[in-house]
Amino acid sequence: MMTSVNCKRRPRILLNPLSRIGILGAGVLLAPGVVLAEQTSPTVTTTFSSQSVYTDAITPVTDEVDDYLTTINAQLANGTQVFTETNPAPLSDSTVQAAIGAADAVLTSDGEVFSAPTLESTETALQSSTLTYVDGTPIFDSFSVASTVYVGPQTIYVGANQTQEFVVLAGTTDVDTLGTYDYTLPVSAVTTDTYLTTQSYLITGSVPEPDSCVMMLGGLGLLARRRRLRGMT
Repeated sequence: MMTSVNCKRRPRILLNPLSRIGILGAGVLLAPGVVLAEQTSPTVTTTFSSQSVYTDAITPVTDEVDDYLTTINAQLANGTQVFTETNPAPLSDSTVQAAIGAADAVLTSDGEVFSAPTLESTETALQSSTLTYVDGTPIFDSFSVASTVYVGPQTIYVGANQTQEFVVLAGTTDVDTLGTYDYTLPVSAVTTDTYLTTQSYLITGSVPEPDSCVMMLGGLGLLARRRRLRGMT
């Protein structure tokens, strides 16, 4: 089940998230890589800046991975084990079914009959749990403008995405106009739980009853006779 939660998992300011032109203030275009500064008086400068602020909207998601480890054992009627094989797959998988066929063949070669595999043991345990954040496509929310006065001497960052150094000299001030692009970033917080199911199956052989052997031999003889009669007609 997926639940949407709007919160700040990692509120951040990306200094260079996208290559774009921002519109600042009264129709002033601020292109990446360009510092716009105006000398409004001998001691006052005006600069323009932009930044992009992303706030995460987190959706928790749970995913489950099921791994299997299946063992097929076969033993004779006297308890002697004659076959064992383990595969990283469930009982229905073709590799496990092939192991069952191989175990049946071993019992048959020893002159014993057998029934379907019986479950001896089963256990399911959590092996690992991992959390992964998957970012979606940012959604634009709003644009705002604010001005800040800086008194020199100091170095500030201005320009597109605040990537350019600007030195405010001693005895001067700078008025920086900052345009802020606010975005919502959809984020899937995916928790992946991995479980391992370990199962063991046993195929037990049994010695055929004498009557069963006679009937089986008689049936084979009857089948052979019918085939001969069909060949004569």
